[in-house]
Amino acid sequence: MKNLPLVLSAIIAGIILFQSALVAPSINKLINVEDASVFLRYIWPKFFIIIAVISFVSFIATIINSNE
Repeated sequence: MKNLPLVLSAIIAGIILFQSALVAPSINKLINVEDASVFLRYIWPKFFIIIAVISFVSFIATIINSNE
């Protein structure tokens, strides 16, 4: 439980790197610019929601760990 915030932070970093290094460039190469922008505008908010939820869980874990 003590390492949970660290693990969650690593997951967030992985999500950001995955999206920035693999998803966005691949989409821009495979799909025309107009369709790529629509797709990326559709998927980016989902990434941010996932990151926000994981960050909240990490915050709660940090609070729980500080009380122990």
